[in-house]
Amino acid sequence: MITWDKQQPTGLQILIIILVLIVTSFVLPASASGAGVGRTEKAYSHASLRAMARVYMASGNYAKAEPFLESALDKAKSANAANSELCACTLDLAYLYKNQGKLSEAETMCHRGMELQKDVYGSGHPFIAMTLRILSDVYRGQGRFAEATESLEQALKIMRAVAKEDDPELAPFKVDMARLLAAKGELSQAEACFDDALPVIEDSYGPEHLYTARVLTSVAGLYVLQGRFDRAEELLFRAIPVQEKIYG
Repeated sequence: MITWDKQQPTGLQILIIILVLIVTSFVLPASASGAGVGRTEKAYSHASLRAMARVYMASGNYAKAEPFLESALDKAKSANAANSELCACTLDLAYLYKNQGKLSEAETMCHRGMELQKDVYGSGHPFIAMTLRILSDVYRGQGRFAEATESLEQALKIMRAVAKEDDPELAPFKVDMARLLAAKGELSQAEACFDDALPVIEDSYGPEHLYTARVLTSVAGLYVLQGRFDRAEELLFRAIPVQEKIYG
């Protein structure tokens, strides 16, 4: 299980991604390059397929990643792979489905992956907290705020057992809680959570990181709901140049 918030590709990582894709285009059978996964799933292990999918996900290309991940999970099941590999494939799919808006499928994969995680790592492992965080986001997208809150509170409880309150590992969970509170209309509480998390994020991720820009955009959205348009504009002007560097 990986934390995708920190997966913004650097210049070197982008170069590596390009090289991987170029090499892959020569390694694949001629028909595979034009037919998605096709014969690729026969040529690669489940771990390789999942790694290829993560390259696409790192650049936000979820449509191309999806068939590779689905094939990786099928191959892992057929090969009787270890539960650690099965849960990695399952939860990568959960994250992908969430970002595609396939919330029902994402919810199913979260529950399946979390059961495997508990078997491999135990119920108090930070990996469980990360899955609960994804699940909370799914529930929020479905308007199931009570379940979203419960999942995120469980995740925070796990993280607070292994991290200090001002640790960077805890900050994204607080951001998610702020977003959830804002969605519920609890704007002052949401602002307090953002105020707690944002300095840590800016310090640990850096002002030029895409995740920092996403958080600034979320805070700006809160300010808009509060009618504080000047403050919202200020944050958006900080976020837009970072987003332009990534997306054009």
